[in-house]
Amino acid sequence: MKILFVTNNSYLYGANLSMLDLAKELKSNGHKVYIVFNQKGDLEYECKALQIPYYYHPAYWCTGTIPHTCLSKIKNKIKAIRCVITTIFNFGKLVNLIKKEKIEIVHTNNLCSIDGAVASHFANVRH
Repeated sequence: MKILFVTNNSYLYGANLSMLDLAKELKSNGHKVYIVFNQKGDLEYECKALQIPYYYHPAYWCTGTIPHTCLSKIKNKIKAIRCVITTIFNFGKLVNLIKKEKIEIVHTNNLCSIDGAVASHFANVRH
């Protein structure tokens, strides 16, 4: 089975460590595993070491707010707009990856990113 893990960062702690453990176990059981994350970092080096194919999918962390002042409200709105625009423009790339690699299951590795769920819907793949 071909499984794609989607995470919104490349840090190597918490949820990403659990994801790597799961990916290693699935790979050792004969499944083809792919990981998508947003930028270079420790997760990339670990994927290389484990010979797990990986791809970059630029995404912004869409949660969190800046304290409420007049300027911060503007910054929060800009951050939200940037998040939405980036997500929209990158959905097509993620859908194409799912189709190109013939992914059968997409697993989103966090609660704050909808990229994997929406892309799997448009690619008609289980999430």
